[in-house]
Amino acid sequence: MKIEIPCNVGDYVYELNKAQERIETHIVVHVEVHVGRDENQVVLITFATYGFCRLADFGKTVFTDRADALHALNEYLSKKKK
Repeated sequence: MKIEIPCNVGDYVYELNKAQERIETHIVVHVEVHVGRDENQVVLITFATYGFCRLADFGKTVFTDRADALHALNEYLSKKKK
């Protein structure tokens, strides 16, 4: 199974921080793929500033484009107000 990783080491990614209602910018410093015995794969992407994300987070809380992250933040805030 081929995995498409949406970013490379050195790229900027944008994380939706719902608790602080803002977008955080991170630099990718490490990408690793773990393959389990049942061939399930976990991709971890480590940030220079703090923490990491999983491949499954992309498009939900982590984005490669700041405009997409801002759109997600605005959607979250509008749903929260209802």
